[in-house]
Amino acid sequence: MTNNLRPGERLDDLQLGGLELIQNPSKFCFGVDAVFLSDFAKVKPGETVLDMGTGNGIIPVLLAGKTKGKHFTGLEIQAETAEMARRSVAHNHLEDRISIVTGDIKEAAERFKPAFFDVITTNPPYMLADHGLRNPDDSKAIARHEVLCTLDDILRESMRLLQDKGRFYMIHRPFRLTEILTKMHEYKIEPKRIQFIHPYIDKEPTMVLVEGMRGAKPRVTIEPPIIMYAKDGTLLQKNGNNSEKTERLKDNGNCSWEMKMAGTLYLVATPIGNLEDMTFRAIRTLKEVDLIAAEDTRNSIKLLNHFEIQTPMTSYHEYNKFDKGRKLVEKLEEGLDIAVITDAGTPGISDPGEELVKMCYETGIRVTSVPGPAACVTALTMSGLPTRRFAFEAFLPTDKKEREEVLKEMAAETRTIVMYEAPHRLVKTLKLLSERLGDRKVTVCRELTKRHETAFQSTLEESVAYYEANAPKGECVIVIAGRSREEIRQEEKERWEDMSIEDHMEYYISQGLDRKEAMKKVAKDRGVQKFIITWRSKNHKKYVLRVAWVKKERTA
Repeated sequence: MTNNLRPGERLDDLQLGGLELIQNPSKFCFGVDAVFLSDFAKVKPGETVLDMGTGNGIIPVLLAGKTKGKHFTGLEIQAETAEMARRSVAHNHLEDRISIVTGDIKEAAERFKPAFFDVITTNPPYMLADHGLRNPDDSKAIARHEVLCTLDDILRESMRLLQDKGRFYMIHRPFRLTEILTKMHEYKIEPKRIQFIHPYIDKEPTMVLVEGMRGAKPRVTIEPPIIMYAKDGTLLQKNGNNSEKTERLKDNGNCSWEMKMAGTLYLVATPIGNLEDMTFRAIRTLKEVDLIAAEDTRNSIKLLNHFEIQTPMTSYHEYNKFDKGRKLVEKLEEGLDIAVITDAGTPGISDPGEELVKMCYETGIRVTSVPGPAACVTALTMSGLPTRRFAFEAFLPTDKKEREEVLKEMAAETRTIVMYEAPHRLVKTLKLLSERLGDRKVTVCRELTKRHETAFQSTLEESVAYYEANAPKGECVIVIAGRSREEIRQEEKERWEDMSIEDHMEYYISQGLDRKEAMKKVAKDRGVQKFIITWRSKNHKKYVLRVAWVKKERTA
């Protein structure tokens, strides 16, 4: 075999009958998903196969080595990648069995004869074009995102190119399975076989294999799942029952079996003051993950040292949440498990962890929470105010216009309100709340779970006077009583009393209510039990209507 490598390329041993593949790590190397797809696809002797989006030609090369298919065609839109695939085909002397064609998937049916192929395989981009994080490298972005083709494009062209009862094989992400099956049915490629791939036996599946058949009747079989690894990291045999073990795959420079199983993001709650509030699960998780993203590594190192946690840390905070978030998602896509911790409490609550969670969901990465302390809930439960319904407002916005909008909403809020505030701004905020919300009941909690914990219950006006005389220290949580419903009802009643009965009726009639329902509403609004309404409509017809008995609404 000749070696025709170019700068940046390498030659990888596929460990299959001496086959080798040219790859360029800076562009995009094939992953274990390609290996699974080549194992899943059934190619009979003498059959013709089309691989859509073939990349560096890994699927045709593997299928040529594993099956007795007559001919394999790889379709790839990126000219440079297609040319590299051709060199791999020539390197393995497979020119008589494999053809690499440069072209667009969306135009595949125009390039090849209709109903020509027995089998079509595809390892398509997993992410929608506008979802998740786009790699700045075009070749990698095209491989991961539906930039140049969509699921609809692939299925539409496959429908046209497959023979009747021809088979379609695809590997994809489970979070799009419903969409995949629905669209396959729409394009007359009936799902016949499904198999999930799990990184570990106790982990959710990260990939799914799907077989469809052109023009078949509805009937699908769920295959036993594939479990990639045992707990000790040993690679399990891909036979469903995973009873046997094989040697762990290692990248020794001769093979690039890149692990594409995405990791998991763990949101780990940490103590808000008392270290004894740390849970056993939180400690174990922080020890087991590959990386900890901490709001302030200088603060978090004290926690880690206390519990003898030696996992590497990286900073993730408000000022780097977007750039660093993208890097963390890339690490998760590479298979790393990452824990996020804040300085105190639960990540994602008034915390940049919220953005990272959003990024993970957009990218299809699993997110789970390790519950524990949260200052807002702790303060609420010890406030002495109603806890059945509450609203969390975190910190008031710094923008004046936005702050006024939030205060307006809070003034009408009937639920108990929980918010955070720094000690040096506490008095100013309490004054503002008193002006906008009125003199409501309030509990100010400070230094929660710490030695000098306090919960001062009073009214907003009284709390202003108290903290002007007693300078607050420590982080504060303000718990405010919601607006009284009785007060709201009284205001509504006063508003209706300023309106004539005729106008009151017209108000409800204009909303589409009939006269009977409008009368009931009027009676209820005015707090009366029974009365006679003389009402003249707009066409000057005079009606004398008796309102049905309406009970007075029970006060809260």
